[in-house]
Amino acid sequence: MHCQTQTPAREIEVGRISVPACSLLRLLCWVCGCCGRHALFPPRGEEEKAEGQRGRHGPEIIAACRGSNQPPLAGSPGCSRGAAGAGRRYGAHVSDGVPGDRDGTAAWHRRLHHTGRDELSQDTAQSPGMSRYEAISGRRNGARKIWMGESHVGPGMVSADHHHGEAETGIYVVSGHPVFVFLDGDLERRVQAGPGDYMYVPPYVPHREENPSLDEEAVVVLARTTQEGIVVNLPSLRAAVPELDRMIDEGSAGEAG
Repeated sequence: MHCQTQTPAREIEVGRISVPACSLLRLLCWVCGCCGRHALFPPRGEEEKAEGQRGRHGPEIIAACRGSNQPPLAGSPGCSRGAAGAGRRYGAHVSDGVPGDRDGTAAWHRRLHHTGRDELSQDTAQSPGMSRYEAISGRRNGARKIWMGESHVGPGMVSADHHHGEAETGIYVVSGHPVFVFLDGDLERRVQAGPGDYMYVPPYVPHREENPSLDEEAVVVLARTTQEGIVVNLPSLRAAVPELDRMIDEGSAGEAG
């Protein structure tokens, strides 16, 4: 039903208007959707289908499926691209070597850093009565906003009182039953934790860790919001911490305002 340019054009009279047969056939193809091969007139409904896919999965899906004989999988943002693309899904993009906006930038392709269990380092700030081990830091891995490591408190040991400067600290208890001690006003508060528990230590808050067990070590994983592990050892929990006083004053002023 395609119109060939080398064939003399014939006209069909429709009412009082003479219409070239080629144009009429194209119009009929578009109306009934019977011919999907015409480049200028895709089957009826295909454009609407493409628009629906763009709205659901983004324009990249349509571009990714060009040249494929199969449509995107139902309910899945992906398409089949023959043997080379078998099983490929959009989002698990494998570059074909052609530059494009889905290939990302060099900044996205920085290497990952792995620290093995036996590669932890004690070359980090310490407190008497406990041992800290560094796993991830700015110096070690190029981290910008996080420090991670472990602390170990031996059986019956009590750490020195300390705080961690501007860093917020998240703690996950791996083993043992450590006790975290801090001041609540003038009262000393003690929180006992166990395996699977989490603790949060705000910036500049004096505290210490104790291990009341006489036969098991207390091990926790630490995460801080600074490049390096900040530790400021103190003579007691009641030692003056000017930075903490300023934070409390600023917080009180904000609440009053």
